[in-house]
Amino acid sequence: MGRFAPLVWFIRPYRGRFFLLIFLIILLALLVPATPLLIQYTIDHHIATGNYQGLTRMVMLMLGLLIVQAFIQFSNTYLSGWLGQHIIRDIRIQLFRHLTHLRLKFYDNTPIGRLVTRNISDIETLADVFTEGLAAISGDMLQIIVILGIMLWTDWRLTLVSLALLPLLLISTYIFKEKSRIPLMKYERP
Repeated sequence: MGRFAPLVWFIRPYRGRFFLLIFLIILLALLVPATPLLIQYTIDHHIATGNYQGLTRMVMLMLGLLIVQAFIQFSNTYLSGWLGQHIIRDIRIQLFRHLTHLRLKFYDNTPIGRLVTRNISDIETLADVFTEGLAAISGDMLQIIVILGIMLWTDWRLTLVSLALLPLLLISTYIFKEKSRIPLMKYERP
């Protein structure tokens, strides 16, 4: 945890909301793969047999599940944004207090542009990490793990066939990334 230990200190006052956010992320990761499973069950058991009453119940269940997912997604986004803004506010307050207690000689020796850049852009980068990056990345990774687990449980051979193209996808992404770094001057006309 070394690098992020100072940032964890700012989360402590909002511990309850932070754990609620983690719970919402886990709940959302478990609910998202439920829709395809319900569709599979509906096709296999209700549509194939012509059970229209069961089909109606499953459609209502899926609609309810989508509403619950939307509410949880909204709560997740709102809570992560709220936490990010409050944590960034606390960091800015502490930074302002620190800067106002420095000696005047520090301001004589340090360019103002560097101080402004550090206080504005670096704090904004931290705000992006808290509001968008941390919760979104962890939630997406958890969803991928749950979906892969369900795929392996459903049909492990088909899952391995589906994942066989993953190395080619990664290699082509890497090649594209390297080729897109070629300087533009190489293509400019004299």
